[in-house]
Amino acid sequence: MLVVALAIASVAAPGAVAAVRAPAGGIPPNGPDGLIVFTRCCTPTGIYTLSPITGAERLVFTPKASDAPLDPAWSPNGRLIAYTPGAEAPGVWTMNAKGGNRHRVVRGMGDAVGADWSETGTKLVYGDLAQPHGKQHDIWVVRTNGTGLTRLTKTSADEGGPRWAPDDSAIIYQRGRTVWTMRTNGTGQHRLIANASAATWSPGATHIAFIRNGDPWVANRNGSGAHPIAHTAEQDAGVTWSPDGSWLLLTPVDRGDIVIMRSDGSTSQALTSQPDLFNSWPDWQRKPGS
Repeated sequence: MLVVALAIASVAAPGAVAAVRAPAGGIPPNGPDGLIVFTRCCTPTGIYTLSPITGAERLVFTPKASDAPLDPAWSPNGRLIAYTPGAEAPGVWTMNAKGGNRHRVVRGMGDAVGADWSETGTKLVYGDLAQPHGKQHDIWVVRTNGTGLTRLTKTSADEGGPRWAPDDSAIIYQRGRTVWTMRTNGTGQHRLIANASAATWSPGATHIAFIRNGDPWVANRNGSGAHPIAHTAEQDAGVTWSPDGSWLLLTPVDRGDIVIMRSDGSTSQALTSQPDLFNSWPDWQRKPGS
């Protein structure tokens, strides 16, 4: 069973930040959303799936190195997981939901990280070195059959964390401490949100969630209207949406559990029960056929 630490946001004045505090809440009902995939380090390090309803976990991939990036992401149809094993097997790989049928899509330049799918499921965008043995990362895209490898960004800045819009209109990505956006062919690059990290699209691509000063924020897709969702006790490093847009998943900077929070910040609770380990990079599956 899932060990939960329930929390509810205090009532805040209009425009104020709700502070996550003591007990109340509830977990998501058994609706259209499926399993959560995430990484855990370090006993054992690997990619896990988790039922948000029952708390049941399953280890689906174990790398040889404990510092492998992994960064799992569900395909739009919920049948495949993209991941990056790191130095032991460079490039972007895919596998099925149980860890089988592992297949390397592209070897890349030697340090592929943070892959994400196009809405059609035919392309993957990811961060990788600008050139082999380099230090700077750029954003790349490749077809899922391994063809059409294209470098989308070519700047002197280090870039990563790309996320493909659910309406296939744009890609957001990280450049330093700023979120940038571009069209899916790499044109139209411009700064979107300053002092922000770990940006991710809402299901309808109408909003962007991100982390600022350790707390979850949300902005309109054009970067306007940025506002905090909650002030959390732990410093957060990552945020992602549930497929129905009702929930956010938060991950801590250091060791700690993945936290699930209503997208309005009103209630939250721990979703995993391993606070002494690093639980990170969650992504929430759309159930096949939903």
